[in-house]
Amino acid sequence: WVACSLRSTLAVWHAYPVLHQFFRSKEKYFGMAAHLENRYFLTDLALMIDILNEFSLLSNSLQARNIDIIKADILMTRAIKAFQKLGKEKGPYEKKVDELISSETFKTIKFVENQQFVGLPRETLLENIVMNLEKRLMDCEHLKAMCGQFQDSNILQILKYLDPDYWNIEEVDVPWSAAEDKLPVFNDIFNYEIDINDYRDFLENVLKNSQKYKIPERAQRAKNIVKTIVVNSAEVESGFSKLNIICSG
Repeated sequence: WVACSLRSTLAVWHAYPVLHQFFRSKEKYFGMAAHLENRYFLTDLALMIDILNEFSLLSNSLQARNIDIIKADILMTRAIKAFQKLGKEKGPYEKKVDELISSETFKTIKFVENQQFVGLPRETLLENIVMNLEKRLMDCEHLKAMCGQFQDSNILQILKYLDPDYWNIEEVDVPWSAAEDKLPVFNDIFNYEIDINDYRDFLENVLKNSQKYKIPERAQRAKNIVKTIVVNSAEVESGFSKLNIICSG
């Protein structure tokens, strides 16, 4: 829906003068023409394009085949920061509004500030977007109803202990107490126990050669378990579809 909505709003944006001319030429569409002559309408359109651009970027990234739950959380956090910034300053399309109104292309449109149709509550809208995105973050601050016994644990941090890409290698030692203390929590969440010696072998292998290292069997199985966590609904639907084919075959 994001891609479709973005295409629709961009189509209106690029065809704005032509649409206005068409509506103004037909008496039954005078109301539509009046909407297009409202400065608030153009400002709202620009805001929606800026918002949908961010959502489109996030949506496309989350649909990548190599996405995992850790990367997804990073992308969500990045999107939240982008919307927070948008709440403090105008986006790229919003900044173009004044220039467009005074441009040659838009000279036939007599813009007014129609108080009957005021603009969107910009600040409230963006605050609600941020709030709803935060609810989808993988930490217990926003998952209190679901975290239960893991309320004091940062679930994402536990998963990061299995991926060297997210380590501060200077902090890693064998044994790595910060990580080993959290391994039992991984066991509780996923009902799978990571052997301590396997994990220490994993650490030593990475420290010896961070570019090419061997992952012990039980550590590899734990990483594979993490990869099974689905981060978008399309992948869930695809999985159920394949499962139905297998079960009915």
